[in-house]
Amino acid sequence: MPRFFRIVLPALVTLVWIASSGVGGPFFGLLTEVQSTSQNDFLPASAESTRALEL
Repeated sequence: MPRFFRIVLPALVTLVWIASSGVGGPFFGLLTEVQSTSQNDFLPASAESTRALEL
């Protein structure tokens, strides 16, 4: 019985991983639409770098 789990469990985990990446893969590209890397979004308006960016 342990040999069965030693073979089947990794195969099952691999298949689930491949299936989930196949289903979720196209949606990972959509994350770039909602992420922001602008300093203005994270820093307060009084920060020196924010004021320098506005100038």
